[in-house]
Amino acid sequence: MNQPARPLSLGIGFGLSLGLWSASALVMAQEQTPIPAAEQETKSSTAIPVGLSEPLGPPNDPFNDTKTQGHVWGGLRYVPDVNMAYYHETNPTKVAANGPGDNARVLYATLTVSDAQGGPRKVFVGVAQTRFNHVSLGSDPRRVLTYQDRFSVAGWSLPVRLGYNADVVSRSSFLSRKANTELGVTVKSAGLDANRKWGHTRLGLGWRYSDVRIGSAATAEGVTYRSSNSNTQHTLRAKLTQPVSETTEVIVLAQNQSYAYRSTGAADPVNPTSEVMTATVGVQHQLTEAVALAADLGRARKTSGRADLVPAATHGVGSIKAGYTPSDRTEASIAYLAGVEELNDTGVSNLKTGTWSLGLGHRISPTLATTVSFDRTRVATNELDGRVIDSKFYAALLWKPDPRVLLAVAFSRTRRQVSDGLQDFVQPFSNNRYLINLTYYL
Repeated sequence: MNQPARPLSLGIGFGLSLGLWSASALVMAQEQTPIPAAEQETKSSTAIPVGLSEPLGPPNDPFNDTKTQGHVWGGLRYVPDVNMAYYHETNPTKVAANGPGDNARVLYATLTVSDAQGGPRKVFVGVAQTRFNHVSLGSDPRRVLTYQDRFSVAGWSLPVRLGYNADVVSRSSFLSRKANTELGVTVKSAGLDANRKWGHTRLGLGWRYSDVRIGSAATAEGVTYRSSNSNTQHTLRAKLTQPVSETTEVIVLAQNQSYAYRSTGAADPVNPTSEVMTATVGVQHQLTEAVALAADLGRARKTSGRADLVPAATHGVGSIKAGYTPSDRTEASIAYLAGVEELNDTGVSNLKTGTWSLGLGHRISPTLATTVSFDRTRVATNELDGRVIDSKFYAALLWKPDPRVLLAVAFSRTRRQVSDGLQDFVQPFSNNRYLINLTYYL
């Protein structure tokens, strides 16, 4: 018998950050593009949060034993762990010239508290400390706190998300991509959804808030300066889902994102308010029990409170995705997303992005799993000639010889290529990272 259509969740993070080691979407609202109709909250791709420039967040356990880990008390499950990670990076400062490599050590501990019976309530707390041996990036303390729950009122389901994240962000778009490494980033975020069904029709309303503040940043030339930069964002979203058969559903989405900037210490700062209005129509189809397809198409319109400095622009947006899940041990995906990314720079409306993403996760045995991914994002603007291409390859092998022990080894390669027309806008770089990570569940 055909299975009902289910939302396609590919676990892919789009945009130039290419964060396939991404933490929870609850706290990573720093960089958002208009979300396609079929898009779900991104999930963590691996169980390895690591050092500088990678966010710390709740891991996704590929061995599916989170319901038996930790300690149950008072109807709640407590899962604490301690971690050590060592890695070598060939170019930790991400400057244009491939600088000297360095080794780093990360010590971190996390605590996840959730309903013992698998309910919606979950609290995550994480603290981390990273220290490089030679590069003068100093100490890197990080703190993360997220809370999620779900309530029901008058037939509406109300998921709630709150987050606080004192972390670091690498190669962010926050300073027009002129800052390759940003330090001292604090993110406050909140989210509220309201979902309801009428027969087979589903309506989802959503609100997201994030306040990103950067205490210091390093330019692409490696110059560090103090700043009081901030970016406050509000997102309102409405999504209507209508099944048309047992395996197919149509989705209509409307979204408004508003931004307010404050930039000091950067060359030629621009601080307008801006809005991005997006409307898309999409379809999801469960081709077989193992293959899911999704596609959407729409328009995004960006306007600015200072049209004399930041012009308005309209772009086509859309995506096409395919997910293959032949068993509960294997998941593969391929996707392409055409989108826009908000930008705060004189004379440039916003960034047009096109991203190819490939992902494969496989549990080789009950104690051994692997994940491989590749992203390639092409970035261009209406007003400037040339393009930027960001790519990231990532591979990891995870071994869990004991329910309390997780050992991971990983390799990632990130690369930015910049054509001549954009060399003054953003600088190229390349960087390799080799990692070993040990987790012990208390």
